[in-house]
Amino acid sequence: PTRRSSDLFEDGLGTRFLFYQLAPHVEWKDQLNDDDQLDYLFYELGTQTLDFYHQLADLKNRRIKFILTPEQQQRFNNFFQEVQLQEFETHGDGILSFVKRLGLSAFRLAMVLSLLRRHSDRKGIMHLFTDSEQTLVCSDLDFKIMLTIMETLIAHTSTMFAEISTNSGQSATNISSTNNMEVVLFNALPDEFKYDDVKRIATNLG
Repeated sequence: PTRRSSDLFEDGLGTRFLFYQLAPHVEWKDQLNDDDQLDYLFYELGTQTLDFYHQLADLKNRRIKFILTPEQQQRFNNFFQEVQLQEFETHGDGILSFVKRLGLSAFRLAMVLSLLRRHSDRKGIMHLFTDSEQTLVCSDLDFKIMLTIMETLIAHTSTMFAEISTNSGQSATNISSTNNMEVVLFNALPDEFKYDDVKRIATNLG
């Protein structure tokens, strides 16, 4: 059966996605050009990924604990506390489950970035971890990259949530009509605008 957009709210499926909206790029590209360089590039990437996979598989049942530093934990909690309050004020409590799942995704993303960096740093070495290593600590750089990525994903999730709420025709959130119109207005604004542009677009939107 076909899923309705409102199902994303009812069964929690929507919280499991990382939303990212791509604006259409209207440009025709040559479809007849056989680019051997791309074949070679993907072969090289595939070889590196296979090597990475085998190094992870060699760990077998060995447990490596991934951790954030105390300072990173504080920043992590502060970041998502602020996001949660901001999104609640905009969309109501319907979006809170999305924010909580994004917190879990953020931790996993930091872990993946840290593993990729370990693999890159230890290129040419057989094993990802020494025999005595039991933990993998997130670097400040990878933590910063993770937060930067999450800022973008949160913005896109917020936009998608507003669109699904509007299109589903159901009361998926406790959002007020005023806040809803603010989101619609914000989404209608160009990247650069002046006060008069806001007034004109707001008038057109009623």
